[in-house]
Amino acid sequence: MIKQRQVDEGDVDVKDEDGFGPYEKMASVVSMPKESPYAELGEIQPVNLMQFAHQIASGMEYLASLEIVHRDLACRNVLVGEGKALKIADFGLSRVVSEGDAYVKTTSGRLPIKWMAIESVNDRVFTVQSDVWSYGVVLWEIATLGGFPYPTINNEEVLDYLQQDKRLDQPPGCANEIYDIMIRCWWKKPSEWWPSFSELKQAFGDMLLQEVNYMQLTSLTETPITTRVAQPYERAVSGLQVEQGNTTSSYQCP
Repeated sequence: MIKQRQVDEGDVDVKDEDGFGPYEKMASVVSMPKESPYAELGEIQPVNLMQFAHQIASGMEYLASLEIVHRDLACRNVLVGEGKALKIADFGLSRVVSEGDAYVKTTSGRLPIKWMAIESVNDRVFTVQSDVWSYGVVLWEIATLGGFPYPTINNEEVLDYLQQDKRLDQPPGCANEIYDIMIRCWWKKPSEWWPSFSELKQAFGDMLLQEVNYMQLTSLTETPITTRVAQPYERAVSGLQVEQGNTTSSYQCP
């Protein structure tokens, strides 16, 4: 069992669901920043999105130090509480791995396909770096105010889409600096481009000091991804575009 522990003052708690308290799922909170029903949390501002990214990186850095692979990092599994403090939750898929090792899933079961790294979908291999990939998708969720990843693609099509060097589009209102971080999280294995959670925590900590709104309060419902011209990933991968398909459940058997 993963026990609750404060990572650092002002940072994120890591907890299991037994300690569930007066917290709301971040996916719900960020989806209604201007008219949030969660009055006790206060209005969500652009800086809060950056703070969320920093807190999650901090919590995941702590998990990585314990050699724990979460395997289901997503906005739906991050809770927001008083003072907009975050807690990483839902450790049902988590596993402990040795340093530099990987967890290989040998049993059947439903998995969060659209949040998983290529090697996790293809070979059922999970590492701290595959959690970094999921973190990149979480950043995309935050930047889109709770948008559903690959909204026009079936779960069955995701692996083929990724193997063609295609990735999630740059969200509206998301600065290039943030999107570049996402792309680094989604780089093909093996790659020295992959950031560690320590590097991600440092990057967002530095950006917070600059007091710049790197992410605006712009949702996909205001600027739908399927009606915009797909942005090529010029800074990392070229020739990418969004394909059309269907949205399905978050979890599926690979």
